[in-house]
Amino acid sequence: MVGQGLTEGQSSRSLIRNVMNSTVKMRPTTCCIMTRPPTFRVLFLLVCSVSLLFSGCMSKRASNNLGYAVAEKIFGRMMDIPYWTDAFRRDKRRLPSDYSELCQFVSRQTDCRVQLESYSRVEFAVLPSGQRQAKCYSLAGSESVMTWGKPE
Repeated sequence: MVGQGLTEGQSSRSLIRNVMNSTVKMRPTTCCIMTRPPTFRVLFLLVCSVSLLFSGCMSKRASNNLGYAVAEKIFGRMMDIPYWTDAFRRDKRRLPSDYSELCQFVSRQTDCRVQLESYSRVEFAVLPSGQRQAKCYSLAGSESVMTWGKPE
């Protein structure tokens, strides 16, 4: 049929019908479940997390813990003293009087999951520029000074 011309008495419609019947075979339908790519899932989780943060459904403690986790991944443990000193200052409206008070605050805020580095003593101060400063004295006797915040 295919490749043959019209024979006598055959209309073009019947030729088309014959060609269609001989070349198109119906296949059984199969059910395919479409899955979304993994990038969609990651994007979906990101959108859900951000919406949770901005919706106000998180407690202050949970948002502090989340902020600490992000800061720790970016800056490492060197941000412990500045981060928790600022958290203490926001909560109590003053600087910690000593290092043990800051450690107790961190312990309460994180349900004892975070422990600060060990120092023999830490002195906290607000500089005239408005920046915060911590002088940390290690157990070995060395001193390190951390200054953070924007000058006013």
